[in-house]
Amino acid sequence: MVLAFPAAPGGEKPYRELIRKTWRARDSIRIEFAEPFEARAVTVFPAFSGRFLNVALEASDDGVAHRRVTTVSNPGRHGIQPPGVRNFAPVRSRLV
Repeated sequence: MVLAFPAAPGGEKPYRELIRKTWRARDSIRIEFAEPFEARAVTVFPAFSGRFLNVALEASDDGVAHRRVTTVSNPGRHGIQPPGVRNFAPVRSRLV
């Protein structure tokens, strides 16, 4: 898993201080931020095996109720595996 996001102007905290905890299950990855994080886009790359999984990005403030933000499906054709990219209205949440 690679998590990348730009630093806010004047932001000087390393990303490991911004992320409180991560979980990985068989079919999901969950990230808890130390404080609400604003996201506007997601990029998903195919697995090393070349398989591109459909991804649903969800946000939660409490870890119980989740709201669907966007989905990313395989954009490739004819064996080409480009990354899947989705832009969306800004979402602020502690858990994704």
